[in-house]
Amino acid sequence: MQKRIKRFMATLGVFAAAGAMSVTVAPAATASTDTTTALPTCTKVFQYLPASSGDSWDCLLSQGISNNAVRALQVSLNECNGQSLAEDGIYGPATRSAVMDVQRSAGIAVDGVYGPNTRKNMLWLTATGCNPRDW
Repeated sequence: MQKRIKRFMATLGVFAAAGAMSVTVAPAATASTDTTTALPTCTKVFQYLPASSGDSWDCLLSQGISNNAVRALQVSLNECNGQSLAEDGIYGPATRSAVMDVQRSAGIAVDGVYGPNTRKNMLWLTATGCNPRDW
């Protein structure tokens, strides 16, 4: 567990150092059953979670997006949700499939889009280990 925490903290350092890095953002999926309102795309990491530029955790990630928020999602999918993804910050088919696995396991809508319901139903790597985020 200590090794995972150290690795995650190192990853956060990379996120901070890459703050000036350009980010490619594709439009979020429009037909998501994960939310009833249009949400912003997650563009950064806030307290271990993908967040919008306004520090809101209520944001979307979908296939085609490439940024640090995706990398944070991939780290938690690997460390806490039994996946084995490349932690490259690219929301490709493998990340979509991993999100679908979490959604299927949680019994929520399976659309492969990360949003508030997915966030609430998966475990997240934090300084104290893998924890749920139901807020």
